[in-house]
Amino acid sequence: MDSKFWDNVYESKSENGVSWYQEMPKHSLDTILSLNLPSTAKIIDVGGGRSKLSECLYEKSFNDITVLDISEAALLKLKETFNEKLPDNQISIITSNIVEAKFSEQFDLWHDRAVFHFLTNPEDQKKYVELLLNSLKPNGYFLISTFSKKGPNKCSGLEICQYDKDDLVSKFSKLELIEFGTEDHHTPFGTVQNFTNCLFKKSN
Repeated sequence: MDSKFWDNVYESKSENGVSWYQEMPKHSLDTILSLNLPSTAKIIDVGGGRSKLSECLYEKSFNDITVLDISEAALLKLKETFNEKLPDNQISIITSNIVEAKFSEQFDLWHDRAVFHFLTNPEDQKKYVELLLNSLKPNGYFLISTFSKKGPNKCSGLEICQYDKDDLVSKFSKLELIEFGTEDHHTPFGTVQNFTNCLFKKSN
């Protein structure tokens, strides 16, 4: 993935001018809240530079949130939002390609909506899985959403990989599948994108 490409996307388009925009990240938020994690749980939102999930989680009293994005432009806009709406927040920001990221801590929950499906190189996919396994605490959760086999085969002009439940279970075979479902995302442009959603758990 190219950081300059994504910086251009976020610098040239409004917040709701991208297909993945959600006014409310309902599925992700509802799933995370259903886990009854403590407010001190360490949560990372991968690719969440312009997502409202981190803001929603802070409003639900979670106070140890990290947001990683390849786009510095997206993260700068996220910082502006937090400084305006939640000036006392302690959000952590990491600018990095996920397959090159290094973490100094482990997480109770790793959230990924529409990042993994951009990794079309099998070696990058392996790096992602290895980083995930090393970065999740025992009993930690992994919540992932990708385009399904009924979804688009491109996003922002880039090729993606479509996944169904069996594909994701195979990719993340060292984790236990807890929940599975599909979801229609209605874009700001009136189109519908079908997602595969899976919740996994790392063993103790």
